[in-house]
Amino acid sequence: MASDQVSDFHLSSLLHPNHVVALQSYFSRTSDDPACQKLSLQQFTKALKKVLGPSSSTIPDDQLARMFNRIDANSDGSVTWDEWCDFFLLFDQRHINLYRDMHSSILQPRDGYSGKDPSIGTRHGVIEHILALLVPMELLKPPEWLYVTCARNGTVSLWDPTSLAVVGSLRPPNPTQWVTNMIALSVPNFVAVSVVDRFIYIIQLSSLSVVETLGPLAHAAVGMAAFRNADGGHMLAFGDMGGGLNLRTVRVVSSEKVAFVSPVRHVIHRDWVTQVTYLAAYRYLITASMDSSIKFSNLADGAVQRQFNCHRSGVYSFCYSPQLNLMASSGSRSVLLWNPDQMDVLASLQGHGSPVHQMVLDERAYKLFTLSMDKVLKVWDCYTYQCMQTIVDPTVHYPDDRIGRIFWDAKLLHLVSSTTRLRVWPIHTVLQSNTRTSHDCAISCATYTPALHQVATGDVRSAIHTWDASTGELVMRIPRAHGSNQITVVTYEFTGKRVLSGAADGSVHIWNASNGQLLSKLHRTVPVAGPMEVSGIVYVVPQVTAKSLNQDRYILVSGWDRQVVKYKDTKALDVYPLEVFTESTHTHSEDVVAMCYITPPAALVVSASVDGSIFLWSFTIRLLRHRLTLPSAQASYDMTFRVKAAGTAPDEPSDFVASFISGSNRGRIDMWCAESGSIKQSILATTTMGHGITSLALDDANAQLAAGNAAGDVHLWNLTNVAWYYSTPPPTQQKNATAALVRKWQHASLVSTWKAHSDGVVFIAHVSNLIVSAGRDGVLAVWSHRGHQMGIFGHDRVTLPREPCTTAPMDRPQLDDLKASAPPPLQRTLANKALRVQRPPPMLWNDQMSCNNRFCAGL
Repeated sequence: MASDQVSDFHLSSLLHPNHVVALQSYFSRTSDDPACQKLSLQQFTKALKKVLGPSSSTIPDDQLARMFNRIDANSDGSVTWDEWCDFFLLFDQRHINLYRDMHSSILQPRDGYSGKDPSIGTRHGVIEHILALLVPMELLKPPEWLYVTCARNGTVSLWDPTSLAVVGSLRPPNPTQWVTNMIALSVPNFVAVSVVDRFIYIIQLSSLSVVETLGPLAHAAVGMAAFRNADGGHMLAFGDMGGGLNLRTVRVVSSEKVAFVSPVRHVIHRDWVTQVTYLAAYRYLITASMDSSIKFSNLADGAVQRQFNCHRSGVYSFCYSPQLNLMASSGSRSVLLWNPDQMDVLASLQGHGSPVHQMVLDERAYKLFTLSMDKVLKVWDCYTYQCMQTIVDPTVHYPDDRIGRIFWDAKLLHLVSSTTRLRVWPIHTVLQSNTRTSHDCAISCATYTPALHQVATGDVRSAIHTWDASTGELVMRIPRAHGSNQITVVTYEFTGKRVLSGAADGSVHIWNASNGQLLSKLHRTVPVAGPMEVSGIVYVVPQVTAKSLNQDRYILVSGWDRQVVKYKDTKALDVYPLEVFTESTHTHSEDVVAMCYITPPAALVVSASVDGSIFLWSFTIRLLRHRLTLPSAQASYDMTFRVKAAGTAPDEPSDFVASFISGSNRGRIDMWCAESGSIKQSILATTTMGHGITSLALDDANAQLAAGNAAGDVHLWNLTNVAWYYSTPPPTQQKNATAALVRKWQHASLVSTWKAHSDGVVFIAHVSNLIVSAGRDGVLAVWSHRGHQMGIFGHDRVTLPREPCTTAPMDRPQLDDLKASAPPPLQRTLANKALRVQRPPPMLWNDQMSCNNRFCAGL
């Protein structure tokens, strides 16, 4: 895949509301009846390319086909207008959920405080205002990003944001004055400081000198705002203690001088104006006052256009998010979130024990930070309205025991708080890891769907992630999918539109694979006593024939309750068992740890338990076909046996043998014939490969077998020469058991082996000509067939082509060469009994494959 090709996830993000409207015309052309307006795959592809225009030239048709399948909710081969609108809205919500999860974060203070500014006196030393500005400190050099602070006594200081060292200060002309506000003018390099003495001082930062003074004013300025009007002119607006809104036009005289002209004053409020903000989109000035109102006034004439009167006390602070179109305001212990258009209250944030007097927004992560007078800082999620974190400052500050100001640095992405010194609070993302891992904890299961070219992973903290296999990017995250229970199984249904998950508490859920919505829960008719961990989930699509027109879909679930339960996929919210395979005298005596389905014409369900028992059931009539035991299994080695013999040409018939593969806790791999219930071929473990098999995978041509073990190793075997080895008669001079053992060993050739994970492998799959593996070390990675790591999901741009894998036969080694590498003589060993521990035993596992007529089960 080309590096500039858009991923499946970002293909959806190319869609905008105008595209939705444009596509509606294509739906309406198909029929006059709105209920019959639908597009086929060909019509959809053609319409979408026309709507997207030139940007669709790099999008291949198979990518559009996958999007079509995700939109086609009922899988009828067509997309209706309702399905399209639902998908567009759900994608937007999925994007919001994913972005929120990726930026789920906590505040943690950086070690230590800044040094105290020696220019600030001890009596009036609390820093009341903080700005972050580009300040031209030297000529012919680019401006520097600095913090500008103002103490209560009027001392203006410049701070280095990295070291928090003071680089310059300006002492106030009157050290006893009280500062009410400080803002940055829209003219670079200037700030305005207002004091209760009814003056406003204009300070040039590069020289740290007062260049202009406004006053004496009729009333002391409190809230101030600087902006550029619709004509590009510089403006200064300030509210005063008399309830007035004052406007001044700022005229730039020189690089070191500004002047203020055209004074205008409008009486807007009945009490102090505490804050002023300019809303450029509406050309409104927003003012908050101690009269408990927030008003929107015209810039031109000062006429009040709308007002918000839901506060019961004076409003101390508010902030506006244009990205969210959200207002947050406070005056008491609660914070109100409201829509500035409809003036409707969306939520009231409760939790502070004293009045909230400051708030700032991080629009990037949709976070609101609020500070109350008792030194309590809270972090809120603007979408869920939940308090994400509460920080209580236990330090006793002198002379005033309070936090002067909080400020969000949008460039350096951290919060800054002030007392007599500055303190930085970096954001630590919860999902962020210092190591190159895909999960922040152990991955417990995974699966791959070729339908959407996606990988789904589950972890021990009950989170499900879905990944775009084209790029390695995280597409969706479902946190706490099963509460606090570990995810033990995850799989896709055949269309890839739904994800099925099972957990350690026995619960089974079905999720929408596009947006993470919970669609169904699978229940048990009778509560099960004892361990209920789910060990296997298989989605079954029965074959439709002339004699059987059954188009129902079924779900098989196995677990530590020693049962295999069959459900009918009714797509209802609550689904109950249709029948149980393991019942009466035909039941496992130990926990079922692996399960698979062999497709028609065999139509068999294979279940395996801890004690080495393997049951083969008829899926249709629940008849027990075989009851096998691994330690005493019959080894009738077949010279012509193949897992599946694929034809060399599309029209050439291929030999079919219903078979499955098992891996033992001693590293042995057996290939079984489902018809006779006997082992046909084996790969025997050597001393270096004696770890338990935890995952198995065959490629599409059944030419290569990948095996992962409990030590984190991956072994790749070539099976193309199996038939040749078994059709070769043994040497006549060797008629003992050793010769037979060598023949058993010869059926597969080891291609490569490598250390893939630092802990056990829980999933492995062939995706085109590469290997995808997941381990308990939290890593989901892509490998070449020689063991070279191609990338890690979530960190690197993973490129997994969708072309089918084509594996060429290897050169056939001579029989004498194989004898030298033969393992020790085969000894019968019983399968060790697994202990019920929190972490599942690595020697037992199952890996459901998407292709027909094969099974990989760990025994």
